[in-house]
Amino acid sequence: MLKKFSVLLFAILLTIGSGRDGYNAYAAQALFSPTISAANLSAPTQCAESDNVNIPISGNLQYFIIEATHPIYAVGTDNCKQNFDNCPKPVPGYPSQLLPGEFKLFDNGETVIEAVRENQWWLPTGGMTASVDNGSPLAEIHYIRVYRKIADAPEWPQFFVLYADSNVRLIPHPPKGITSVCFGSSVLVGPAPFAPNSRPFAEIASVHYVSKSKTLEVTYRSLGSASFDLNNVNPTRAVVKVNVNYPTNVPFTTFRSMFVKEGNADVDHVSDDPVITFPGGESTRWFFHRAVRSIHNTSAPDISIATLLPVYRFNNGAYHFYTISESEKDHIVQNMPGWKLEGIAYLTYAASYPDALPVYRFNTGTYHFYTISEEEKNNILRDYPQWKLEGIAYYADSFSGRAPYPVYRFNTGTYHFYTISEEEKNNILVNFPSWVLEGIAFYAYLQ
Repeated sequence: MLKKFSVLLFAILLTIGSGRDGYNAYAAQALFSPTISAANLSAPTQCAESDNVNIPISGNLQYFIIEATHPIYAVGTDNCKQNFDNCPKPVPGYPSQLLPGEFKLFDNGETVIEAVRENQWWLPTGGMTASVDNGSPLAEIHYIRVYRKIADAPEWPQFFVLYADSNVRLIPHPPKGITSVCFGSSVLVGPAPFAPNSRPFAEIASVHYVSKSKTLEVTYRSLGSASFDLNNVNPTRAVVKVNVNYPTNVPFTTFRSMFVKEGNADVDHVSDDPVITFPGGESTRWFFHRAVRSIHNTSAPDISIATLLPVYRFNNGAYHFYTISESEKDHIVQNMPGWKLEGIAYLTYAASYPDALPVYRFNTGTYHFYTISEEEKNNILRDYPQWKLEGIAYYADSFSGRAPYPVYRFNTGTYHFYTISEEEKNNILVNFPSWVLEGIAFYAYLQ
């Protein structure tokens, strides 16, 4: 718990997150919406290896996360075996022009990257190039696999797969005492048009892993690019943050899975609705899960797809102001020339999200103060009536298991200072000894 602050002058200074520029040059010049729209193009099947669940998701956005968590039911005896009963005969693919094989691209003792070339591929273009750091690219790669060491064990489970048609498969590390969990549903990440009667895809031209930041840089054959932040996987969840820099006039992602019946499915519900009869709609988060234990890919994870919004940082020469609201940002830019828009401080949730907490915003008439602490909020309401509670600014994580980057809080003696930058934090510790590091305020995402 952060210590109770002294009632002096308060201001928040949250640094602009380092990393890739997240601006989406293809997004419409309109307010980025916190909600995303899901449609249902699913159809019945009797084949447990058919991706008959097809849910394209659309929206005007720059950032989103994919989160994989273990099933809500008790797994018991697991089953990851394929079952081709009642399945049609596979259609032959296009033969590879290069020698098939598995190629280790990277291994630093923590992360392992492998590239795989099959003897055939279902699309005629033949796959993507794959590379790591300054290494030479490999051509005609059909998918890459990423492994990450478990923190307290000599084990390197696979947790992420990216195919050349843009399908992503994601799983958490296995719970303690379990060696592995099944892959199940996939999430197509890229500009894939609606495909009611065919298999959607967005072909990747190249994928490049940057080991320093643990990010994948993806370039599409059609238009645009994306980056995948692969920093966060643990025995509870795996989270991938996606920066979107591709057209969003078509679905920006499509959830793909299998449903034969309850008890034989990789997904059976979308949020509260049965998957086959899911009517679609608008939400800030779509939750794809199984309410009934399945005999197929029993331990495969539940999947969430949710929006992230930027928190904008303004500077009036003395203090800083932060808002997640596009309309508030635009109002300040148009009507308050004394406030300079410095950019994006960090990314977080605009609406309630499981296990996230509200960040409250107070206003004295001159300064704004933000806190995630219920105790701190209640202390202000009780002891400092001059501070007006304006409401919930946004939502953030109070733990590091999902949003991976801490926002640090300093006390200068007259106001509080917040930063997501490790470099800025370390500079303060070295050069401003009167500033007291009080701890981690909350966790967020870099741009």
